[in-house]
Amino acid sequence: MTLDINVIDIQASLDYILENHCSVARFGDGEMDIIAGHSIPYQAYHPDLAQALKEILATESSPELLVCHVDVFEHLERYASFSQDFWKVHLEHNEDLYRKTATASWYGSSFISRPYMDLADQSQAGVSFKKIRQLWQDKDILIVEGDTSRSGIGNDLFDNSSSVSRVICPSKNAYSRYDLILETVKKHANGKLVLLMLGPTAKVLARDLSQEGIQAIDIGHIDSEYEWFKMGATTKVKLVNKHTAEFNFDDNILFDNEEAFEEQMVARIIDDREKVSVIVPVYNSQDYLENCLDSIARQSYKNLEIILVNDGSTDRSGQICEEYKARDKRFKVHHKKNGGVGSSRNVALNLVTGDYILFVDNDDWLNDDHIERLHRHLKAENADIAAANFTQFIDEKQTFIFHIYQSGGGGENFDKNYTAKEWFAMQYQGERCMSQVFTVPWGKLYKASLYDGIVYPEDRPVEDDFTTWKVYLMADKIAYMNESLYVHRKRKASVTGEVNPIYTYPLLSVAERITTLTLLGFDVSEEIRAYHYRMGLHKEWLLQVGDIKGYKDLLLQEKWLAHYQK
Repeated sequence: MTLDINVIDIQASLDYILENHCSVARFGDGEMDIIAGHSIPYQAYHPDLAQALKEILATESSPELLVCHVDVFEHLERYASFSQDFWKVHLEHNEDLYRKTATASWYGSSFISRPYMDLADQSQAGVSFKKIRQLWQDKDILIVEGDTSRSGIGNDLFDNSSSVSRVICPSKNAYSRYDLILETVKKHANGKLVLLMLGPTAKVLARDLSQEGIQAIDIGHIDSEYEWFKMGATTKVKLVNKHTAEFNFDDNILFDNEEAFEEQMVARIIDDREKVSVIVPVYNSQDYLENCLDSIARQSYKNLEIILVNDGSTDRSGQICEEYKARDKRFKVHHKKNGGVGSSRNVALNLVTGDYILFVDNDDWLNDDHIERLHRHLKAENADIAAANFTQFIDEKQTFIFHIYQSGGGGENFDKNYTAKEWFAMQYQGERCMSQVFTVPWGKLYKASLYDGIVYPEDRPVEDDFTTWKVYLMADKIAYMNESLYVHRKRKASVTGEVNPIYTYPLLSVAERITTLTLLGFDVSEEIRAYHYRMGLHKEWLLQVGDIKGYKDLLLQEKWLAHYQK
């Protein structure tokens, strides 16, 4: 395969940088994955990041900014066999993506940061590293890197610089803190060469800093390459004292020279608390939306991203979303054609950059410490999900129904941890409204990783009945607080307020659960009882609307069930 993408070689690229003192943005397979809409190990997909990368990749290089690309589009035999194998497969699957996005007339080589290990002929590595070190010869440098990178620690890579200072950023999902990182780097970059080791985020920083007149070089994995070069390694050896290129799990690192590292650090941009992504599907809720969003904005837990998905509202809901976005940078707004709550949740899940997820319905509201309490409880119990009870607000009557009270009747506060199997035993328990606590997605704090692979159905009104239970199966521990932290508004104009039992009690969702839980070895006797109950409701409704065929189909199902349950 030959793509008409012109990339100059490593030596010519380094010469260009040395001659022009330009900034550098380097693209590799990870950046292309982001552009294609995928996440990579240390950076979740984000549409703003993907758009910025596309724009930079289409930019013509200049004496201010050299845009670099992978040098694998011809003469692939220059690289080691393992590298050739990787790029052959990668390009075969992504040919159209490269053809559409790499539209500049020429690029520098991204492999200025990989001048050793991947090459079949490594004889020029010494020359490359000599030129690379000339980039910061006798200069004050500001290294911008992840928490575990420790570039230059334990080797002499930067010993020829005048001074070294560091801005330490999150090792994962650095783009989620982009604005703060950019402002911090600008604050400390005066008169310094900025060296970026921060994955896809480094590309955007290089461009934006170059526009401020600051030379910023995205130097990527140069530290690992230099370590391998110095030890004469023939394979990619894991480094014991720092992050290693190509090793995406930083386990068992034994940091050394910590005193020198701490002395060089001028700023550290790492949250002392994890980020919570609050998802609010929005549709024609102008009368209730502000109350909902105000309750989220005033949460005592501040490290939030609040994702509002406007599902084609025809009232002022979309405008209200934009107003909140304008005055609070934590709010993010996505407008889409009407597709239902399931499609809105799916859109939002693709935008999540937080460590945890919380769903809120657009007409409900939270206690001011809702997220704080759930997060604290989840961490204290080392759980995957933190759940609490809720209070109902009957909109028609403007009255509250409390499920939790302080004394008497078995309703005292208690905390209890559940396995997934134990939690499933709660789904039909009417006491304290636990059946609804089990079923609904809103109000709970989930580890974001639990939603990997979860897709809400977009063609069924009661989408949570088909989905929430699947998330529970991914959890080892669910920590429950028997307290009301969430207020759920009950309105007639809602999906579950419909008379049609096919909407309110979908048979298919129970059938799917019975199949899955049986395969997992769960007791499904309660599920089978629930299936019979829902079947009875469906039969009554089908007779009411005159659907005789549907009614007879259910009668036949009943006969089958009765036969096999004997």
